[in-house]
Amino acid sequence: MLYDATDPDATRAAEAFGRARSDSGGLQWSVQTEEGRWERAPSSAEGAPPAAAATEVPEADEPATDDAAVSQSGDDGPPRREPASVERTLSIIKPDATQANVTGSIVARLEESGLRVVAQRRLRLTRAAAEGFYAEHQERPFFQSLCDFMTSGPVVVQVLEGEDAIMRNRQVMGATDPGDADPGTLRKDFGSSIEQNAIHGSDSPASAAREIVYFFSALDIVG
Repeated sequence: MLYDATDPDATRAAEAFGRARSDSGGLQWSVQTEEGRWERAPSSAEGAPPAAAATEVPEADEPATDDAAVSQSGDDGPPRREPASVERTLSIIKPDATQANVTGSIVARLEESGLRVVAQRRLRLTRAAAEGFYAEHQERPFFQSLCDFMTSGPVVVQVLEGEDAIMRNRQVMGATDPGDADPGTLRKDFGSSIEQNAIHGSDSPASAAREIVYFFSALDIVG
């Protein structure tokens, strides 16, 4: 048993209890340590404690141990951060970039950011394919010009995979207008206008799901 010898009430109670029971055999004695605490020690053959004053401390008076306090305090730490989710997103390296022969540089930058290419095709979009892909913009004034540009040369379509892949890819790409993009982003380094800005990337999970199946089947994607 343990009790705090610095507590006057506990000390007086322990001493009184020890005097009353000092002639009993088989008692478990407590000895005072240098830190002022009392620790249980085996009784001697004569029924006396092996050191200084000794008492048996009732079990109900035993305080919480330091280990318990440490364990409890450990529960007050900051919550663990949940791991980021692994996503897939569509990327299209546009005709201006493929014609400038910077496809390899763009792919390298994407991979350096932690994204993995799990599917890839180089192709030339037909007019119907371009219009179908950008169908949500068909009422916008730039729709025809955009389709003209996207069919003007080969493109490289990719499925990228990684933690928070949609957001990560868009961070690497930079702002739509290369003039507004941060230094070091793909559009800043390889784009020349809002239309000819080197690369396309899905902007949401819903867009990514729709755009990936537009170009790839499940068998095409190898993680």
